[in-house]
Amino acid sequence: MFLPPLIQSLRALRWRKDPAVFVAYAVFAAIFIFLASVPFSFAAQNMQVRKLHFTLHPFGAWAADQFVPSMYSFHNRLVISYAPLHELDAAQEAAPVRTITVNHYPFHPMYLDTDRQRLISDQPLHLYALSMYRGREWMTPCVLTSEGNAIHIQIGTTDEPAQR
Repeated sequence: MFLPPLIQSLRALRWRKDPAVFVAYAVFAAIFIFLASVPFSFAAQNMQVRKLHFTLHPFGAWAADQFVPSMYSFHNRLVISYAPLHELDAAQEAAPVRTITVNHYPFHPMYLDTDRQRLISDQPLHLYALSMYRGREWMTPCVLTSEGNAIHIQIGTTDEPAQR
């Protein structure tokens, strides 16, 4: 009878002689359970959004989250504006707004040399990381200022992305 290699290796494992392998399987199982819970668990979704938005975690949560693959199933955008979003009028074309769809971390373009050069401005830029997943949306504000080629970033006003 054909068994997947993972099941075959689990059956062949001698638990008392291979404790490190047991720990590795336990870590893989925990990651699988966490990823399988993302569609149904608001807590798991919030944890992934905090990671995508570069917001702070307690060290233990941050360390554990490094083993979990980042979610590509979230729709991430970066909105760039010279004025705060609440001051923009959608009908007004004078306020320049640029939106970038990002497949991974919404703030990632700020860290890439090619994109960072486009973000250097003589006035502060307001950036908003938006992530959407299954009808939920999160937003983290950021203010970006430039001095020469140096960019200063203040991400968020709280340590949690705001759910909208």
